Amino acid sequence: MIGVVLITHGQIGQAMLDVASRLVEFDRQYVQAVSSCAYDQKRLLKRVKGAFLMIPEVDGFLVLTDLFGATPTNITQFFTDTTNLSVISGLNMPMLLKALTYYQNSDLNDISQKVHDAARACIVLQQGNIE
Repeated sequence: MIGVVLITHGQIGQAMLDVASRLVEFDRQYVQAVSSCAYDQKRLLKRVKGAFLMIPEVDGFLVLTDLFGATPTNITQFFTDTTNLSVISGLNMPMLLKALTYYQNSDLNDISQKVHDAARACIVLQQGNIE
């Protein structure tokens, strides 16, 4: 089993989990959302660690963040030495749905690759004439 932690600006993560809960079934005890806004680094570290600790015993954590290079992603560097985790930035709904579909698998690398592939495959550009 893999724990899924969303670290996002504002309530983006929680809002996406609310939508996802209407589309797929998942056990909320293995999924946590953390808002990075309005917290100093020390407090955010504590909140993220708390999210990891709230999840029952798992084989690792898949962390989904909303923006590469920003605080939600950067804060994960403090956990890479002590926690088995994989971080994917650019949170979108296909990514989240795939994570919530496969989190029960215990192979973090396999899940991470499936989630990453789903996120990329579902970014589509459609163009047409506006009249």
